[in-house]
Amino acid sequence: MKLVSQPTGNVSVRVVSGTPAAAQVHGPGGVAGTSATLTFTPVNWNTAQTVTVTGVDDAVDQSGNRSVTISHSTTSEDDNYDNVSIATVTATVVDDDTANLIISSTSLGLSEGGNTSYTVKLATQPTGTVTVDIGKDVDATANMVFSSTLLGMLAHQPHTQAIQDLTLSKTRLTFTPATWNEPQTVTVTAGEDSDTANELETLRAT
Repeated sequence: MKLVSQPTGNVSVRVVSGTPAAAQVHGPGGVAGTSATLTFTPVNWNTAQTVTVTGVDDAVDQSGNRSVTISHSTTSEDDNYDNVSIATVTATVVDDDTANLIISSTSLGLSEGGNTSYTVKLATQPTGTVTVDIGKDVDATANMVFSSTLLGMLAHQPHTQAIQDLTLSKTRLTFTPATWNEPQTVTVTAGEDSDTANELETLRAT
């Protein structure tokens, strides 16, 4: 931006982000923040100064893009430029985060009497506590396949500690806004039986 006419004194233009958690601003040589100030003098009044708007890269699924209003105000000893009405600018911040689960392994193999482990964490930071229930998918046939579906504040599903030939060290995981990206380990133990057939079991995390 620049002035349309030469002022008789310095003109300060304050630029403010209406939603600094989504987008921040800074002028030439400045650091991104809630606001920035540009100064025009009787010498540089017609030299354009650039305002940079930077989207904040958070880890939260915002459920869509956000619009941020950038407003401007002026102060000057020149009455013509003191408290001038300036148009606002609207910036659209594109959300690149999607709520989901990150599971370290989606296919596990183990012998009878043996055990193995996998980890679970959230893909994005929640705004509240998230509970993940783990149990047997009675309709599935694939070997140890995990379906990851995050439904925000989940309704608890009935679950059992022993799942036929498999035993889980945990059947419920809890994540908070502070611990969402800390992997939690689930150990799967296969029971001994008398048959010689290989068995397929599927677990579902919801």
